[in-house]
Amino acid sequence: MSKLLLSVLTSIACCMGATFAFAQAKTPLNIIICGGAEVLEYHETFATEFEQKHPNVDVIIEAVAWGKCEQKTLTLASAGDAPDAAYLGTRNIKMLANAGYISPVSIPEKQQSLYQPGILKTVSYQGKLWAYPRAFSTKALYLNCDIFKQADIACVAPKTWEELYATAKAIKEKTGLAGMGLSGKNADNTYHQYLNYLYSNDGEMISSDTGEVVLDSKNALEALEFYGQLVDVAQKGATAHDRANLLDLYNDGKLAMYIQGPWGMRLHTKIDNSLLAPLPDGPSGKGGSILVADAFFVFKGTGNEALAEEFLQMLSSIEKQYEFDHPDRFSLTPMYQYELIGIKEPYYKTDTRWQAFIDGIPNGGPEPMMIDYKSVQDIITNMLQGIILQDDTAENLLETAIEELQELE
Repeated sequence: MSKLLLSVLTSIACCMGATFAFAQAKTPLNIIICGGAEVLEYHETFATEFEQKHPNVDVIIEAVAWGKCEQKTLTLASAGDAPDAAYLGTRNIKMLANAGYISPVSIPEKQQSLYQPGILKTVSYQGKLWAYPRAFSTKALYLNCDIFKQADIACVAPKTWEELYATAKAIKEKTGLAGMGLSGKNADNTYHQYLNYLYSNDGEMISSDTGEVVLDSKNALEALEFYGQLVDVAQKGATAHDRANLLDLYNDGKLAMYIQGPWGMRLHTKIDNSLLAPLPDGPSGKGGSILVADAFFVFKGTGNEALAEEFLQMLSSIEKQYEFDHPDRFSLTPMYQYELIGIKEPYYKTDTRWQAFIDGIPNGGPEPMMIDYKSVQDIITNMLQGIILQDDTAENLLETAIEELQELE
């Protein structure tokens, strides 16, 4: 074989190999999901569905535990190696948007109109939508009617803070059991508990209009004072308890009332006689819950922004979201008003307990968006521990918290 022929054949082979390799190459779409340590089959199904639509795309999902996930995602983004999309708490929006790490998203207007009221507040910042809400929860008041019976009190939900305190006091005096659960341990859900009372008293922590700290109000002070008042009717050692501990006390029949999310309905395995009710009204407001949402973000500068957004639009489609919210899956407060799209008997209509979680939406508010979320949690928890332990007056504790929050911004 001549050298010329050999050279031609070699060139053809190389070209064919390169063409084959090019044909086989796929675009990786990297998704980080905060939550458990393993990728759910549920999400893998969507990845496969998307790959079938886009044969040249390889959806790579990484599951990271909550305790490490947000920091890992931020570290990658700051190093210029961000994932294409990530599932995070919406409390991160201000920090990520201000740093230029994420892109606004385009939720269709028709889809926006079908969300539950207030949902889009959780992903809104400076007039833009920054993420696709995925997991949504509100809070309600759980009542153990067996303890009410033991106290010879009718198991009727209190409608005001005054009624809540009076009921809890009567139960504690007659049974010796805690009338109302109180969180004081340093945890994000302790911070959330205070926000439940704040929103139920028509208060705000961060102005939705200006982004400024607005805790210097009668509403915020009344919420803190009531938190301190509940010490008399709560379990002992409240500073050692967070929401998970209260769930255990309730499950063990040692707690008459406490505030919990909808997952409590399936976790109260030892209690057969619970009543659920909306959070009671404060003296200056109507009962409203904190609106907690985890959401999918599209990261900027990856080159895959359009693909990532298409994938997230598929995940957040109304039909797929209904499956996600349903008690057979994750048992979450409904993200959409599903009855408006032709679902005749959505789960929250056939099980009337869900109404307690829906009633708290209109007067509720989102997790406040601040850049240093962990420091915010510490500041509010320190304030609550101060009122629980009677370290100072409510006025002084609130003033200190306001000053510290303002220093963060």
